[in-house]
Amino acid sequence: MAKPYNETGFSGRKPSDSVCQNLLNYVKPLVEIETGQSFKNFSCAEYMDKLTYGTNYKIKVATDKSYLHLHLYTTPQGVPQINFIESNRQKEDDLAVPFDLRNITNSSKQEANFSYFTH
Repeated sequence: MAKPYNETGFSGRKPSDSVCQNLLNYVKPLVEIETGQSFKNFSCAEYMDKLTYGTNYKIKVATDKSYLHLHLYTTPQGVPQINFIESNRQKEDDLAVPFDLRNITNSSKQEANFSYFTH
């Protein structure tokens, strides 16, 4: 079984703050394109971070009808990049559980509630 994020160097869960919300404001248009949805509400519910060469973020996003889990990376220059999106998550879904990449392929991405960015 994969280790929870908090055992792999990620911080504990943090409440929404300006750092998280600013990241979400930046990536919202890209998330809307990738998910094919438009969001009125796109706010940080909680997040975890890990300082590396840049910073990795795992963010629970409250949307209009459900939640998303995002994995973002910000470069050392501060430019956010989306790595993964899990859609149709619920408020009680644990943010510390890693994304399950075992069943993701190019052909299954279209049917999954999961997006993997390669750029």
